[in-house]
Amino acid sequence: DSEYNQIRSDILTNYGKFPTDAVKRVEELLSEYASKLTLRQSLRLNYTKAYFLIESEQYQRAYQALTVCKTLADKVNDPGLTYYYYGYLAGMQADLENFELSIEAYLAALNYAQQTDDQAMIARAHNNVGHLLIQMQQFGKALPYIEYFYQYGQQADNQSYIATALNNLGE
Repeated sequence: DSEYNQIRSDILTNYGKFPTDAVKRVEELLSEYASKLTLRQSLRLNYTKAYFLIESEQYQRAYQALTVCKTLADKVNDPGLTYYYYGYLAGMQADLENFELSIEAYLAALNYAQQTDDQAMIARAHNNVGHLLIQMQQFGKALPYIEYFYQYGQQADNQSYIATALNNLGE
């Protein structure tokens, strides 16, 4: 797993500012290491690919990559990893201004996050729902989600979360 972490770190460090180059590198690695990767590692690399496809606004290819991710996530059967499928899908739909599809996916992501013990993930999922509701001008519905995120930030003494929540409330 340390070799995998090194590979993933290399992609994020060396290609993070160049999403199309990152996609090419991930595709090379998926091909090169196909027989060596665990199912979980393959899923995580495919999520990395989907992330950079979304960043480079290659939405059709991103959707195809996410379809692969969903298949792998179902096999891994880990709610924390399925959370990312719905989170990336929701973010992509929001980029495309498909807000109704986006909110459905963010709520599904929240559901999967709540099946984990990862309180930070659960808080981020609340923030994602709340932020999208703000974009949809549904401020009353957004408030409890943003407040949850803010409260978690205070409890965890996470200044970044607190600042993000306050920024969202100011939108």
